[in-house]
Amino acid sequence: AATSGGGGGGGGSVAAEPSVAARAKIDLACFGGGPSVDVAKTPCSTIMSERGVDVGWLRAWTEKHNLWDVSTEDVVQLVIKPLTQHLGCRFVELESQVGAGGGGGSGSSAHSVVGPADAFISHCWQCSFGNLVAAAADNSRPGRKVWVDVFAVNQHATMMADLAGLSDVIRSVPEGLLLVADAKAALNNKFLNPLKRIWCVFELVHALDGGKPIVIKLGEFAYNGTEGTPDERGVVWRREWNKSQIEAMVEDVDVLGAEATKQKDKDKIILVIL
Repeated sequence: AATSGGGGGGGGSVAAEPSVAARAKIDLACFGGGPSVDVAKTPCSTIMSERGVDVGWLRAWTEKHNLWDVSTEDVVQLVIKPLTQHLGCRFVELESQVGAGGGGGSGSSAHSVVGPADAFISHCWQCSFGNLVAAAADNSRPGRKVWVDVFAVNQHATMMADLAGLSDVIRSVPEGLLLVADAKAALNNKFLNPLKRIWCVFELVHALDGGKPIVIKLGEFAYNGTEGTPDERGVVWRREWNKSQIEAMVEDVDVLGAEATKQKDKDKIILVIL
């Protein structure tokens, strides 16, 4: 996803400043990583589609670090980039995060957390990270893995090499594309509507060309209760849509009118998909 709120791949654009609320909520020290812990990269597959993350781990990691109410952009800028900076690596190469004790529960390991993806998540970075997680977990199953750009793609200088393989990832995942849209944001702000972002349109086109299923989840996460942590209350995905809304969003897709933070990104994508 572009830092402007693109899809699963548009990295490399100018980053937005993290929100004050996110800075107050996120304490990097609680993640237990850094140069003294992650002294070398944990080997990961050279095949991009094999860098999916376990949905159970994703939910547990989000709960452990209280990331439900921040944007994906904030997670990248305040967590993922700082933790991977000293190694210049992908998040899935951090033993402190995807290995034992990294938030995936007892007995987790990089081998069990990271592996071939079942579905590709397309989303806007400026929308809720909690929504992404809840949508991925909705009707999921134990062991299911999802491909999320912020974890699978190197967020530093070498990321364009990773992005070049996006179409292959989309074509290889058996469950196809899961497009997550915040209900209120997507319907009221074109900059937060994934179907108005050029990277998401790029991903959608490759899913269609590859004959892959496409699932659009329009809604938001909700707490099932009023006391305790989100997991204790039970975080659930709350659908907020009707058939006509989904149809209107799809019918309104405009490749040439889609938004991008970097015009050169859009120019390149237009040449590929038109």
